[in-house]
Amino acid sequence: MTDNLTCELLRRVFGNVGAVPGTNFGKAGLVIPDCLFGKQVSAELDDGSVSNYPVWIGRAGSTEFRAAISNLGTAEDPEFILVLISGEATQAGVSALGFKLHWNENYGIFSQATDKGWQPVSVLHRLNLTAAFELLTQEGVPWIPIQDNSEQLYNLLLSFIEAEE
Repeated sequence: MTDNLTCELLRRVFGNVGAVPGTNFGKAGLVIPDCLFGKQVSAELDDGSVSNYPVWIGRAGSTEFRAAISNLGTAEDPEFILVLISGEATQAGVSALGFKLHWNENYGIFSQATDKGWQPVSVLHRLNLTAAFELLTQEGVPWIPIQDNSEQLYNLLLSFIEAEE
């Protein structure tokens, strides 16, 4: 079970990248048509069927924040997954963060990629991450499509989804 503060912070993060339930989804932020990636996430459902989910990949303006996002739920019952890379990728790895929010079930997590897999982050780190997303939105920083590192972000998104299953 997730605490209410975490879920509220995650709603702010996802709202700041345009991922909100309803008719406003896809009209602003990272989830705009220009950032739609050429590959989808495939997941096997409980009944054995397979569903495909779109992926959006972009960069926040001229910053070093690059992200990938998908909705593994439905428009009415979203389950948003977001991964974020900040700074330059190195051969030793990247500093990556993962965010998951099941909107209607009030469940969510903030995670950081480590050499031991995806690990939870502190409350202070959650607050700082939320503030960073708020600042990007307040400053009107647009999300723009990228080609560099898009495959890396896609694979990171898959890694985070797999770790959270």
